[in-house]
Amino acid sequence: MSDKEEVNPLDKLVIEGGKPLSGTIRIHGAKNAALPILAASLLAEGSVKLLNVPQLLDIDVMLDILRNLGCRAEHEEQTVLLDGANIASSHIPSL
Repeated sequence: MSDKEEVNPLDKLVIEGGKPLSGTIRIHGAKNAALPILAASLLAEGSVKLLNVPQLLDIDVMLDILRNLGCRAEHEEQTVLLDGANIASSHIPSL
């Protein structure tokens, strides 16, 4: 990255070097981040555990949709447990 290029630290992370990355980062729970992650969890093999998921109506509706598709979905406190092993349908019901 050149010195002339200004980057807002909230826009992106720039990683330089050839070393593998590892570790964790705590992201503030937000509905707009959680909803696509919930949908993408259907692509995972096995169960998925998401932390810091806000308890909001939009999240509850998405979890109901996933349950109607056959996904096991639990939301306790700010933790969501998902398992799409038994998904039997691709029809999204009207709620």
